[in-house]
Amino acid sequence: MNRVAGIFLLTLGLASLAFARFLFPASVGAPVAYANTAAAVLELLLGVGVLKGKRAPWAFAVSLEGTMLLVNVLALAPMVREGLIASVVIAGARGVAFVLLLLAKN
Repeated sequence: MNRVAGIFLLTLGLASLAFARFLFPASVGAPVAYANTAAAVLELLLGVGVLKGKRAPWAFAVSLEGTMLLVNVLALAPMVREGLIASVVIAGARGVAFVLLLLAKN
């Protein structure tokens, strides 16, 4: 399960970074955009540690994804109101990443 969680984190991080400008425009709010961009960079770094099966990156990734899940749930209303479907998908993907990390249990 570490492998699945690690690959998912790497994919989520790459997708979030590649489309960061389009996923979280100014209408959603700068703090949400900056938080998601920072989380994408951290997901790339932590995904490698999770793939190797190390406990510290896994623990930090669990806390990061839990925090980002809360941030994106609070920002969900503006995302839906603005019709930012891709942003809603990324918010849902963060929830999936959180569940996968919990199932990976190091």
